[in-house]
This record gives sequence, structure tokens and C-alpha cells, in this order.
Amino acid sequence: MFIGRKKELEALNAFYEGDKEALACVSGALGMGKTTLLRHFADGKKAIYFHAYETTGKQELSMFTQVLAKADIAGVAAGEDTGKRSEASLENLLDAITEIAKQEKLLLVIDQYPNFVKADADFDEILFSYVTRVWRDLPIKLILCGDAFLLMEKYLYGKKARWKDTIDLHLHLTGMDFLETKQFFPEAAGEDLHFTMVSAVVSRRRSCVCRESP
Repeated sequence: MFIGRKKELEALNAFYEGDKEALACVSGALGMGKTTLLRHFADGKKAIYFHAYETTGKQELSMFTQVLAKADIAGVAAGEDTGKRSEASLENLLDAITEIAKQEKLLLVIDQYPNFVKADADFDEILFSYVTRVWRDLPIKLILCGDAFLLMEKYLYGKKARWKDTIDLHLHLTGMDFLETKQFFPEAAGEDLHFTMVSAVVSRRRSCVCRESP
């Protein structure tokens, strides 16, 4: 059961239902619930959800191909040989997405987008070209997500980023407020819930410090 993030869901729905909106960016610190929010939002829609990892460009394409195949994207699902699949170019995969979008609205989410770009710098340029040219008049809604603030700024919304003037919605997730958090603990009294929230924040900060320590 999904709880909270009402305003964020309303913004995403407005983006999805809009006629002109094509690109949304979702950012926020690790653990803010970006992936959970976007998976919930994608539920019930014709959607492709790809989580990018820190790996090589070839391996990233192989994983992207497998995700498209599971989503039953025509032209990608055929063939079981993973070796052959990994040889597909990003253009081939985006062309397959293009064909689907000619028939119906499609939601494409790339989570941890900085990893996608770091795998192969050309990926960013190729995807941008499709969004601004090939997909210009197609009902494709693209959401790029990530938690690495400096890299998200560099690749997406910073002054030198090629995407900066094409983003129609930028959602930056922060921690839930008291009223939203209370929905997770309907039986808790106010003081008990406040103590629980403070304890969680302290625990998270200590965890972050431990991970960053040499």
C-alpha cells in the first residue's frame, strides 16, 4: 500500500496528462522514496521502468534490452540469446520504443540516470536527440531520476546541461512532513510519533556519516 506524496503524485499526473509536457526530472537525497514513488506512479500505465547501474555501456544496453523485452516491446522481445541482445545499439532500442508510441501513450522512466550517462557519454546525446526530434510529436512521457545531486545538476538542470531548457517538471523530493508521516503510524500519539521521527533522522544521519568516513 502506497502512502503519502499526494502533491508529488498530482504533479506527476498533470505532467502525464498534459499535451505538451514531455520530460520530467525527479531528484532528491538517497532514501527519500523516489523509486517507490515512480514505481507506484507507473503502475497501471503502459510503462518501461529502467534502473541504470554503474557499469559499462555494453552491459547497460544489455540490461536495457532485457527490460524492454520483458515489457513486450516489439522488435526487442524476439531472440533469447543474450549475447545477440547485448549487441543492440541504443538507437535500435529507442526506435523500438518509437514504434510503440505511434500506437499508444508510453511512460519511460530511467532511474539513476547519471549511471546511464556515465556508462557511455554518447547515451545522453542520443536520448536527447530522440526526445527533441524523433519523439517531438509522439505521446512519450520521459522521467529521468537520480539522487547524486552534483551529477543530476551537471547532466540535467545545470547551466551547461543540454536538458536544462527541455524539462517541463522538476520534482525535488525531501522528507515527508509531520502530517504525511503520521499516516504510517495511525495509532501513535503525537509525542510518540515526534520521538519516532527524530530518532529516524538521527539514525539516518549517523549512518550517512559512517558511510562517508574513510
